[in-house]
Amino acid sequence: MKKNLIYILVLLTLSLVVFFFKLGSLPLFDPDEPRYAGTASEMMESKDWINPQFNGEDRWDKPVLFYWFIAGAYQLFGISEWSARFPSALFGLLSLFLVFFWAWKNNQKERGFLAALILGTSVEFCIVGRLSITDMSLSFFKSLALVIAFESWRRSQSQYILFTYILCAIAFLIKGPVGLVLPAMIFFIFLAVTKNLKFLKNCRVITGLIVFVAVGLPWYIAECLLHKGFFEYFFIFHNVKRFATEELRHTQPFIYYFGVVAVGFFPWCVFIPRTFKRAIRDYWKDPFSCFLIVWVVVEFLFFSFSKAKLATYILSIFLPLSLLVAQFFEDELKVEKKLGVRIESIFLSVVFIGLVGLGGWVWLNRFPEDLSSFLAVSLPILFGFLGMAIASFYGGVRWVFRLVSGFALLGFVLFVQLLAPKIGESSSIKELARPIRLFQKRPERIISSGFFKPSLVFYLKPKIERVDDVIELKSLIHNSSNIIFFMKETFYFSLSGDPIFKEIILLKRFRGKVVVTNLKSRQFNPFEKS
Repeated sequence: MKKNLIYILVLLTLSLVVFFFKLGSLPLFDPDEPRYAGTASEMMESKDWINPQFNGEDRWDKPVLFYWFIAGAYQLFGISEWSARFPSALFGLLSLFLVFFWAWKNNQKERGFLAALILGTSVEFCIVGRLSITDMSLSFFKSLALVIAFESWRRSQSQYILFTYILCAIAFLIKGPVGLVLPAMIFFIFLAVTKNLKFLKNCRVITGLIVFVAVGLPWYIAECLLHKGFFEYFFIFHNVKRFATEELRHTQPFIYYFGVVAVGFFPWCVFIPRTFKRAIRDYWKDPFSCFLIVWVVVEFLFFSFSKAKLATYILSIFLPLSLLVAQFFEDELKVEKKLGVRIESIFLSVVFIGLVGLGGWVWLNRFPEDLSSFLAVSLPILFGFLGMAIASFYGGVRWVFRLVSGFALLGFVLFVQLLAPKIGESSSIKELARPIRLFQKRPERIISSGFFKPSLVFYLKPKIERVDDVIELKSLIHNSSNIIFFMKETFYFSLSGDPIFKEIILLKRFRGKVVVTNLKSRQFNPFEKS
């Protein structure tokens, strides 16, 4: 009992550090975060909870549920970066406990604990759990649906299978058809591989589909009835064409996700080759491990065949992958010969040395004045990984695992504390919005010329108009007043020689962008600081 409590407290501490430590300290990253956060904010202001809008325009590329999650966080905590990211952080935390308790229910508590540590210290899972995007919430509900489906099969308790349909409906409301298609495909292939297709008779398909329709379809029906173009735009353009054609962006080669796993599952990715070698030889004989293997392979291939590819699409395979790697470590503890782990530890240390060198070069090119922060983050971890390589010879597999997980967590905390603020400051447009707070009177219009960043909409709230035509821009400057303009610095200086541009005042320059106004006499608020 005491050991179980320790496991839970360790995982809770890990989750709070990884997902909630300084969660709101960074500005929202363009383009995706401010779109989700801003859409939820506009929903609250308009009281229209059916049709998502961003910057006053319909936003139909994603369903509505994730916006509701964010709006709920806004209601509880107020509108902020922290609140916008809260749903992802919460579902990240729940994902770690899902892995732990699922393995526990399969009499593999130690393995579940190791898997949760692996998952909570893998690069992509840590990052996505701190971003206001749909992928973590989709991953959680999709994974929970698969867990319940497997447990219903394992225990021959088909009454619980209806929860799978409910969870798939929730996933369907987060990101669309993939929330139903992928779990169904994975579970069906697992039943086929294990020659248990007869269980489909117990899946209560008719009742389940009625439940799915009752939970998942009402919003889609309402949106289709209210907006005739929604069905074609969302289902055809953003789902069918995204998967089957190259019309949309994000096309990548078939092997793209091998690289994503190598980077996203770092530092644990070095143990994947031997994990799968052992899985093919031994693990597939155990139903629990076989289900994990099918899950990883089917989802990996599904998105590899998709024409549109993004790194976050395969986020949920890290859950079964962490359980497989944890099983590998458990087995290694029983093996007398440690040559394999020693080679992997040395390789991981060499890879990290290379990453430090590459990262240092990139960092110095971008922030030449701040080498000390980079060294403060990289050197302790570098020495830790070198220590891990040494420990593989003298301390054994258990110390390798402790050092990898410990220094991965340390590296993440140092990154969030020292490097992320610099990256956030240089990447965000939030600083450009600051001068507008100097005005006692709100500008009548806010116009972006030559560039557009969604974060401007979130931080400024009123609609941002886009005007790129020079003649129209001149007309606005000359015939209107109290307008704020956001421009690229090069665009601004290319036009500044024109006499009409003498009427505008430069308010701020920031990283290649400028804020200007044609307000004749600016009314400053003396109680606010820039």
